[in-house]
Amino acid sequence: MLICAFCVANFEAFACLHCMSFVIFSCFLLCRTGTSFILRLPCKSESDFQVKVVGRRLTNHTIAQVTAKSVNECYQKCEDQDGCKSVNYRGISSENCQLNKKIKETAEGSDFEVSDGWEYHATSYNTTNIGSYCETFQPCPSTEYCMDTCSCPGYQCFECKDGHKYFEEFPCNANLHSGSCQTIYDRGHKISGAYPDTNGTHYCVMEDVGCGPGGWTLAMKVSGSLNTFNAKSSYWTNDEVYNALSPSLLPDEDAKYPAFNSQRFDSICIGLKNMNTGTTKWLPLFNVAASSLREIFARGDSIVTNVGRIKWMALMDDPNMQQHCNTDGLNMKSHSNKIVVRIGFMANNEDDCTTSDSFIGIGISRDFHGPVSAGYVGHSPVTGTSAMGYILIK
Repeated sequence: MLICAFCVANFEAFACLHCMSFVIFSCFLLCRTGTSFILRLPCKSESDFQVKVVGRRLTNHTIAQVTAKSVNECYQKCEDQDGCKSVNYRGISSENCQLNKKIKETAEGSDFEVSDGWEYHATSYNTTNIGSYCETFQPCPSTEYCMDTCSCPGYQCFECKDGHKYFEEFPCNANLHSGSCQTIYDRGHKISGAYPDTNGTHYCVMEDVGCGPGGWTLAMKVSGSLNTFNAKSSYWTNDEVYNALSPSLLPDEDAKYPAFNSQRFDSICIGLKNMNTGTTKWLPLFNVAASSLREIFARGDSIVTNVGRIKWMALMDDPNMQQHCNTDGLNMKSHSNKIVVRIGFMANNEDDCTTSDSFIGIGISRDFHGPVSAGYVGHSPVTGTSAMGYILIK
């Protein structure tokens, strides 16, 4: 109670109380001589590193390799690195501190190797969560960056330098998180979530979910059991957004985000979520470039991606697909040159694609006991399963 009374007595600590209530109710404050109060939970600190294994290290998941004068300094470097969940440390030497994006429990067993001279240390917290004070309260002037921090009051403002903000490649009227998710990822942010921008807020997938390294922007979510985004929907070709206020992979509902209309990209990754098991399988489509997804779909030209039948069929559990045609890409056409699937794969019982009846993907115009806008529809016999579809771009 004495600490609380002291906090209320000065502005910085008062802001700290707001930070504390916003991020987590159960967190506590520690006072350090000559500094402000520090919010310790849910941010990682040295005391969180409770797991130690001598003679082993975690491999293939290192995001940075640095030099540390002590194991405590190695802990601190992990705390300062977004996405760091464990460290490998050895005695004083060059690059003796390896920062890992996983803990041994979530990595492949073969990655936890016997290694003389090394020690493995894991934090009891799997994720660094520093809240979203900047997005919620917007405490900095429009001419400054705002960055969420673990230290109360929960944010830090960066002044302009020579007409630019702290990171000189971005203009003063941009936010710290401005730019595409790839830009944000390259700047060191490795936690998936909603990132504010001058054009709104976008959801960034920063982990490798099956598409390769992070930096992906969520452009669209398609509920396969509804017709909102079937192949005939005007949302594929117009500049309207849909349910775009709170971008996130959850909940499972239709959404079209501003990135669909305006973000340049050279890679696409689609995901199909099995609504019974909750498992999402992903498929990257590289070397597909455009000024926006809307530009591709409004133009209407078919773009063949040549990913292949096996990879597309792996997205769904035992899809009943016909044996011929076997063509995949964007704006796939059949039946008098009509677009039948916006992103996906189609097959036919005849040795051509003019009357295709089997489809896997997103933006399908077929029914099987109801709409199947995402998922698969097979033929001979007619079968189908709707799925939750996701479109990521970068």
